[in-house]
Amino acid sequence: MCQHHPTPRALNHVPRFDASPAPLQIGVMMILPSLLALSCRPAPPTNPAFDEAAAFALSSFDEEDPVNLSFAIRAIQAQIVQDIDLDGSLLDRSRTPQTMSEQTAASFPEVPERDPGLCLPVSVAHMSAWPITDHVVVQQLADQRPIEPASKDKYDRIILAGADCWATRDCELLRTENPLIKDNSVMTLDYTLWKDLRWVDLGLPDPADVPEGEIAETTGENWAIVGRSWISESAQATQGGASIMQSYSVEVWLPQNNEQTLRMMALWSETQFEDGGGPGDDAVAGTTRYGIQGIFDAADDWIQDQD
Repeated sequence: MCQHHPTPRALNHVPRFDASPAPLQIGVMMILPSLLALSCRPAPPTNPAFDEAAAFALSSFDEEDPVNLSFAIRAIQAQIVQDIDLDGSLLDRSRTPQTMSEQTAASFPEVPERDPGLCLPVSVAHMSAWPITDHVVVQQLADQRPIEPASKDKYDRIILAGADCWATRDCELLRTENPLIKDNSVMTLDYTLWKDLRWVDLGLPDPADVPEGEIAETTGENWAIVGRSWISESAQATQGGASIMQSYSVEVWLPQNNEQTLRMMALWSETQFEDGGGPGDDAVAGTTRYGIQGIFDAADDWIQDQD
């Protein structure tokens, strides 16, 4: 198993991507035959600046001083706004992140002992019509089935830390354990997903502007949420011919004028099909995109139903 031990902030190694302000759960495998024909399209383009920002966000997630994490999330927001047509089609709002590196995979607390380079990367951006405060409620639901279309029978969220303080930002971290059943046309998986969520102040200064040994002061005016999820053990199929061998994700919820929320999920997952068969990577990536969008839509629908 890979164990992560947070290391001190090293300002000399901050990536040089553009972080100027601008005006993922396990591999989602809803591989339905009716969607396969629509999914076999060329992979969306890559974006090196986005890739660096996402990797930096994961590597700095556990740092006590959030200045690096805030810098990375601002960079992710800038790249989404600059590079993606948020009014476009699902494919227009999708990108292909870089391959998961061993260094980035090691930033997760505990993961399967596999080559993370075998994971298929997918990311999708989405503009939710609902404010971030509504999404906070969604993330604390004990029963996550209404917002997880591929887990109709079971998706429990057990809050391990932050239950009485995270929603009000009296603490930064919400740590959860999620026993669930994922069921679709090619697999039935019963496993546990781990997910952490952290409040991030987007008003913090750039890391290079904070003297070494000091912690930046919060402004408290513009708060986003960053989440990460992973599995600590491979999820072997109890029915069907596909298993999830490893999975990693990073998600962001970015407030937009206190009315909307810009969401993004980047997902890296390795699916192993029985006898080495199964659809090609383009089909798997395409249906994964549909699955991510389904999660976004389900959350929006749930919020609307409560209004």
